[in-house]
Amino acid sequence: MVPAPRSSDIDRGRLSVAYLVSRFPKVTETFIVNEANTLEDEQGFRIDVHSMLGSDDPRRPSDERLLTRATFGSRNPLTLLAANARWLVRSPRAWLEVHRLVVAHHWRQPGLLVRYLYATSLACTWADDLAAYDHVHAHWATFPAHIGWATARLTERRPRPVRFSFTAHAHDIQVENPMLARKLQAAAAVVTISDHNRAQLLQVAGPELGERLHVIRCGVDTASFAFRDAPAPPEPGTDAELVCVASFMDYKGHSVLLDALALLRADGVPVRLTLIGDGELRPQIEAQIARLGIGPHVHLAGWRRPDEVRATLAGAALFVSSSIVTAAGQTEGIPVAQMEAMAIGLPVVATRVSGVPELVIDGETGLTVAHSQARPLADAVVRLLDDPAFARRLAVAGRAHVEAHYDHGRNVARLAEVLRGLAQPPADAAGTSTRS
Repeated sequence: MVPAPRSSDIDRGRLSVAYLVSRFPKVTETFIVNEANTLEDEQGFRIDVHSMLGSDDPRRPSDERLLTRATFGSRNPLTLLAANARWLVRSPRAWLEVHRLVVAHHWRQPGLLVRYLYATSLACTWADDLAAYDHVHAHWATFPAHIGWATARLTERRPRPVRFSFTAHAHDIQVENPMLARKLQAAAAVVTISDHNRAQLLQVAGPELGERLHVIRCGVDTASFAFRDAPAPPEPGTDAELVCVASFMDYKGHSVLLDALALLRADGVPVRLTLIGDGELRPQIEAQIARLGIGPHVHLAGWRRPDEVRATLAGAALFVSSSIVTAAGQTEGIPVAQMEAMAIGLPVVATRVSGVPELVIDGETGLTVAHSQARPLADAVVRLLDDPAFARRLAVAGRAHVEAHYDHGRNVARLAEVLRGLAQPPADAAGTSTRS
């Protein structure tokens, strides 16, 4: 018998989808929360989150509904062993094959192998629960997609096996991911956020992935961003405010941005920088600010509520993003913060990494420069500050581009269409379909 997922809670009038994530809630992944809430509120879905780990990140109020229904991975060895034993008895061939593949692909990296074996154990723990949903969708091509893949393999001989899809964002494609090709081949559908990512995934999986691969961009609720009036020229003797909203991670390139600020100040350009965000690199960023002597011109604002971020954007001169490609090949997808800045009418300077040039089209919707180089970044800032009319044209075109291609509601509606096409009929007590 396949148990219904929390049968007392499930709204049977809705398609039920289990979302697989690595950590929940996570302040840098509010786009997942927004997507899930919109699927429920506007598209008639029921979304339940299954997260490998919990999180102590600050939570937005919109997390609450999902959090009350969230399932978190067990860390109890006895629970995990019991789940593995149960599936070894039920489906020995499938269980052995899943574990053989995990070991074969990861044995050279023991640390990674341990994490993927844990994800496999969670698949064993959650398989019965996930099989009762109309569909399973993972966010990130790493551990969450692995759980989807493993669950599908474990249940493949059932009358109603788990079918899964996943969204690939950015670094999850670029990091060490030895089983990515298998996940792509096994998924009922794959969603990704940019044409750049689409080309990468086709290289991994081959052209047969084609019809199952969908480019559905992340987005913002453009209606909630009032396009600001043309800003007044700054008062003489005041500094123009540059804003960057990004977590303090290496591929965000804060060190390059700080170097660019130092160059601007040395050139006599009156600018100051507000950094909204936080993270593991904060000590290094603080040390670099002190070393460059730019402390009076940098405000480390930490994480801010969405309304506070919007207020800061509305009052700034420019949004500057300095993302890089790390030595390990890790980089951005398309930062939602850039979309928000463009939606509000803030001119944007960004670097040419990953799918960013699809949003910030150089000379049309913003300016882009080569990554990892401070001088071109500084020069682009000066170009926009010196030519307010040009900056305004970019801002107007940027807003139109976001409305046309990065509107959250329209893009979630496209995702809903894909998920509806993948949904399976619910199972009855005997495990057979109850829909004609």
